[in-house]
Amino acid sequence: MWSEWTLITPELARDWLQHGPTHRTDPELVCDHVRRMRSGSWRDHWGLLWSDKSRLLDGRHRLEAVAEAGVSVWMMVTYGVDDDLVLDEGCRLRR
Repeated sequence: MWSEWTLITPELARDWLQHGPTHRTDPELVCDHVRRMRSGSWRDHWGLLWSDKSRLLDGRHRLEAVAEAGVSVWMMVTYGVDDDLVLDEGCRLRR
């Protein structure tokens, strides 16, 4: 497993959204992210998690916000996470 800072562009966000689960979306959360990204006040310690099988495990709302906001933001991206990781979402993510 390794992590690196990555500049997430709207184009990259749209591409990466194709590799993740399509579970729930919280429109209010995405709108809040978009507002903060567009104003330049985006400061968030949450990054993106990619599984060891190249599947997006966490960060869908953040990627949706980058794509919608039309701005690029830096995020910590972690790769090689166990594909069966159970995240704190009240459910187990499945393909």
